[in-house]
Amino acid sequence: MAGLDWERQEKAKNYARIMHLLAFLEIGIAALFILVLLLTPLSTSLRNLLDLLQPLRVALYFVTIMLCLAIVSAPLSFYRGFLLPRSFGLSSQRLRGWLLDGLKAGVLGLIIGLGIMVFVYWLLANFPDLWWLLAAVFLILLTAVMTNLAPVIIVPLFYRMEPLADISLEDRLVRLVEKAGKRVVGVFTINLSSKVTTGNAAIMGL
Repeated sequence: MAGLDWERQEKAKNYARIMHLLAFLEIGIAALFILVLLLTPLSTSLRNLLDLLQPLRVALYFVTIMLCLAIVSAPLSFYRGFLLPRSFGLSSQRLRGWLLDGLKAGVLGLIIGLGIMVFVYWLLANFPDLWWLLAAVFLILLTAVMTNLAPVIIVPLFYRMEPLADISLEDRLVRLVEKAGKRVVGVFTINLSSKVTTGNAAIMGL
């Protein structure tokens, strides 16, 4: 087909293939980590060591496990998230910025996960017959809230967002969405080129 850069296409396929293999490897490491916890006395020993009130015990257990998993996965995460994209010319981010983004993402994920785990264990203790249903409803509501908060709170932690300067383009995009019966809060540009060299576009929210 005319106009296609076949060398670039092949390079993209190789990159995608490597990323898929690394993703499966990452899942395998996490699964092995969980099996070690389940099939050895490590999990029970850690639980018994944390002789505290239930909410605090759950919180410290979860934080300890997540930090250990992060340490075990760190070499693979570094290669997959930093070295590999740079070797393919897909990342322009410096190591310091990548580490800072990883730290912010890790802290954010830890806080959210911690809240979920403590609440689910509270449901287990107080609603032993219906905890699974209440947990499902809670997670659905949390997903809806986080989906709406992501463009406002989470994305600005990693990227600078500015209103789209092209007013005519903004009007066209808004009208297009309104024809679909949806409401648009705003149209913004995100400076992705400060970190990556790939093209991207996104619609955020529900």
